[in-house]
Amino acid sequence: MLRPADPAWGDLTTDVGLVLARRTGRPAGGLAAAIARRLDDPGGWLASVEVGGPGFLNVRFTGAFWRALFAEALAAGPAWGRQAVGGGRAARVLCLGGAGEPPARVLAIAEATAHALAACGYAVARATRSDGARAWRVAVRDTEAHDAIVAVGAVHATPAGEHAPADAVRFALLRRPPAQPVDLDPGLGAPQGIESPLVSIGYALERIRRLGPPPAVADVDALDDAAGPVLRAAVELPDAIDAAARVAPHVLAGFAVELAAAFHRYYNRAAAVTDDLEPTPARRALAGGVARALRTALALLGVGVSAGS
Repeated sequence: MLRPADPAWGDLTTDVGLVLARRTGRPAGGLAAAIARRLDDPGGWLASVEVGGPGFLNVRFTGAFWRALFAEALAAGPAWGRQAVGGGRAARVLCLGGAGEPPARVLAIAEATAHALAACGYAVARATRSDGARAWRVAVRDTEAHDAIVAVGAVHATPAGEHAPADAVRFALLRRPPAQPVDLDPGLGAPQGIESPLVSIGYALERIRRLGPPPAVADVDALDDAAGPVLRAAVELPDAIDAAARVAPHVLAGFAVELAAAFHRYYNRAAAVTDDLEPTPARRALAGGVARALRTALALLGVGVSAGS
């Protein structure tokens, strides 16, 4: 099952009807409808299951499901998002290209990929190789699950962009898919308000700090459905780390941006005009989980951000 491109289609979608139709010769829509009718939901976690298109099933979960998933993540503590799929197997992250030191973007992608692989349980080694190629590439090899190689696009920067703070530059280099070129904004290091992705993340951490420390015992069942988008964004952390381990650290960077934005929307809606969210235990548990997920993502990306930035 995958996240649909349009949220109106639900939380997850699957083409199970089409897959079964190819195997059985029966109508895909009818097969999908039959599966929907027979789904068992003892926990009451399914808000709706609908047939969409030619054999798709679109699933939407209840708030109770997202609260339970988030509570499970909180219970994992600092291990949230980290996985044992690597089983200690060796993985090599290689910078491949021409002679000389790899460009900053190549190194940033390689380092973030290596951090993510380690978080997935791999024993990671890094190396740089000159193979006479004109373009630089980053490769992951020696693992069945993560064998990959990607080309790295060019970086275009004005003198002002080149002198922006190192963390702002690194985050900008990692936000785009590796093959896409990156333009460093001339105002990258200037005060930009919450519209700047890294500033937005820092402001989210500052808002969370103001709410006080999270409770010793997580109490997320008291959260209303308005917190749903924050919960859904936060529990994507393991998938974002897995994607980063496949030489796609931009997915992890995007996760941090989306989670911070979801938290700001929730905070603004709940705080209304006063900009002061009531720090109930449930909200502090939610905020504490968001902060942990954001800090984990930034640490794996090798990006620092101050709470008030």
